[in-house]
Amino acid sequence: MRSLKRGLALTAAVAALGAGTLGTASAATANPADSKARTATTSRVADEIRLPAAPGCISAWRSGNKAYAYNGCDGQHRIKFIWAFAPDSNCFTIRPGETWSHTKPSGIARFDGLRSC
Repeated sequence: MRSLKRGLALTAAVAALGAGTLGTASAATANPADSKARTATTSRVADEIRLPAAPGCISAWRSGNKAYAYNGCDGQHRIKFIWAFAPDSNCFTIRPGETWSHTKPSGIARFDGLRSC
């Protein structure tokens, strides 16, 4: 019964989100700034989805307000720190044996791992 309620709640939430995108604004009445913001957000999310995961020989952890990455690989790699609810780091090159850190960009940020660039 509990999973049925959860499923119904999830279905209702998805339907509500979908209904919010079905507005009746035409190109003549739509706010161009809203469209640009949506496109930028969609592009950023799409870019994050396309980025492959960092290699398994690169370890990541969080301590306090910083996230860390250690390269235990034989070669160098380009990676970035991924944060939820805050901007991600820029891409950088981490060489074998190096440890890099990135400070939490905001109070509500959550470290979501590393991605290859």
